[in-house]
Amino acid sequence: GMVFAAAAAIARLAAPQWLSIVIGAAALYALLRWRLDAAWVVAAAALAGWLLF
Repeated sequence: GMVFAAAAAIARLAAPQWLSIVIGAAALYALLRWRLDAAWVVAAAALAGWLLF
């Protein structure tokens, strides 16, 4: 619940670009499909955002 609330707050501040949506969808898929630890998914999404923007 807290991870979703944090993601929603960050999403409101993010630039509305298609790449942001792709990174967010991939992170959500990784969390739900493979049950990865949220800290690793957040770190990977942050790294992807930093490298791609």
